[in-house]
Amino acid sequence: MINLHFESTDEIKEIDSDTLDGYDFSGELLHTAIFEGLSLQHASFEQANLRSANFAYCILNNTNFTSSLLMNTNFLGASLINCKLVNSKLSGAFFQDANLEGANLKNADLFAVNMNNANLKGANMNASRIMDATFTNAIFDKNTIWPEGFSPLKAGAKYVD
Repeated sequence: MINLHFESTDEIKEIDSDTLDGYDFSGELLHTAIFEGLSLQHASFEQANLRSANFAYCILNNTNFTSSLLMNTNFLGASLINCKLVNSKLSGAFFQDANLEGANLKNADLFAVNMNNANLKGANMNASRIMDATFTNAIFDKNTIWPEGFSPLKAGAKYVD
């Protein structure tokens, strides 16, 4: 049994499982849920409401966040390798020091996200909106895809071979 806590209430969600790897949270209301430090590899949060959730230092490799609400969500230091964030709403999300290598953020809303020091190698960053996002010292490579007209170098990101 795993107990999931919420920052904004005293609510506890009991999950009848020994692991959250591969768990299906699709469509669930998880506003302000605290997942900090957990492994959620191959989990699905498709169309979930995760506004202001805390995924700091989580292992989220190959996790599906397609069409999820992730505004103001904390991904500090999280591993999101090959993560799917297609069509997600990420306004104000915090990805500082996160590893998004190979992640797919196609058509995601990246308004005012913090990607400082993030690994964006091979990521699809072709977002629907990327205005006011910060990329100071984020790294990207030749396989990273950016929106037409967006300059990651001007935004502070660094190209690596």
